[in-house]
Amino acid sequence: ALTISSIDLTRPYNEDNPEFTFAFEGFVYDEDSTVLDASPLGSTSAALDSDVGTYAITVSGAESDNYNISYMGGFLTITQATQAITFDSLETRIIGESPSTFNLEATTSSGLAITYQASNNSVISIDGNEVTLLAAGTVEITASQAGNNNYLAAENVVRTLVVEESVTTSLEEELLDISKAIYPNPVTRQFQINTDFNFTDVTLYDIEGRVVKRFSKQNEYFVGNLTSGTYLVELRGPQQVKRGRLIVR
Repeated sequence: ALTISSIDLTRPYNEDNPEFTFAFEGFVYDEDSTVLDASPLGSTSAALDSDVGTYAITVSGAESDNYNISYMGGFLTITQATQAITFDSLETRIIGESPSTFNLEATTSSGLAITYQASNNSVISIDGNEVTLLAAGTVEITASQAGNNNYLAAENVVRTLVVEESVTTSLEEELLDISKAIYPNPVTRQFQINTDFNFTDVTLYDIEGRVVKRFSKQNEYFVGNLTSGTYLVELRGPQQVKRGRLIVR
């Protein structure tokens, strides 16, 4: 009697089944499988997309005029497949110039959904794959995929997002801040400056950028002899300069 046994096999999920192989027991006179009139065939119910698990392999189809043939089946084990995340580098975003929201576009080789997490929720917020810019700063965004029954967890991919303040926005905010510190504004004769900014000198410029007044720091600044119009007020400190708008009537 000749016994033909299927050799157990293993493959990852979503890959083709490997070629079936067999063990033979019972040949005589140093014969081997080449003397068979028809070779054995293996079959299993496991398809390409069959879930992780163990599936029976059945053997049939061998023929020989010289041997009574019996079969022993085996098993095909499908294991979890690996997966990888593709997450491109992120371009710098500018508050006031870039759109306030944008979508993250990382993908996985498995097609499974990705989860994102920000290292600093004061700079951005993330809802699903949508990012909302909140403030200037640097934040790391981690893309992860935890896997499922058929896929192992992917290795996390981290990308750095830099969010910058618009130069225009910063200047407008500074102008507004200092303009509010000037009182009264509009002014007819003299004004005061009420600010925590440590300055030593005050310079006034007309709309063409010409210097029209210079002051050292004092309680009140006389502008009664200036032509009506809008002027740039420059406060100069030891290490920084701030500016505001002054309206003279």
